[in-house]
Amino acid sequence: MICVGYTTELIPNWEDFIEPVTAPRNYKDPAKIAEYIAQRKIAVAEEALSNPMTARLGALCLLTAGVDGKPERVYVAKDATLLDTLSLYGTIVAIKLSALLRLAVLEHLDHGPMTPQHQWALRHDDLPANSLALVDPLRILVGAAQENEIKLAALAVRYSINLDAPAEPGHEMDERAVKLATLAFQFAERMGIK
Repeated sequence: MICVGYTTELIPNWEDFIEPVTAPRNYKDPAKIAEYIAQRKIAVAEEALSNPMTARLGALCLLTAGVDGKPERVYVAKDATLLDTLSLYGTIVAIKLSALLRLAVLEHLDHGPMTPQHQWALRHDDLPANSLALVDPLRILVGAAQENEIKLAALAVRYSINLDAPAEPGHEMDERAVKLATLAFQFAERMGIK
């Protein structure tokens, strides 16, 4: 089993892929128009970080279980070969797994054509039973419709999950990626996923 955490970053010229931000037509005061546009741009940038057309993978954290069952081997890096890496493991656990796989597919397409063995990333919902096991504990717990509304820190507090994880020396750490992988690991352990 491997638990995956990740961050995203905006692609260059990401604003070209979205509608320009404008104030409502009933706004007349230039100061209020400027304030609205500034606040809306911040919100749009946050939304763009989860859109596969305007974002790409940033840091990755791959977390496996050690011999004593504790989290081991935290590795954080920006890596366009994520699909190849994931295909080596029998069970992949990630919070917001669908978004991760779609981002990985687009990242792969930036570097070369999609190969048949990578198509599992887009078809993971209908994979045969003997294929990779792809598990999103958050989706199992709250359902697809609610998963984007759940604050991960609150989820960790509710279930008394410690989001700290051991670091592998020599690798730059990214806090969000590590916390997502740790959350996935802890839920997988509690749900009996191996």
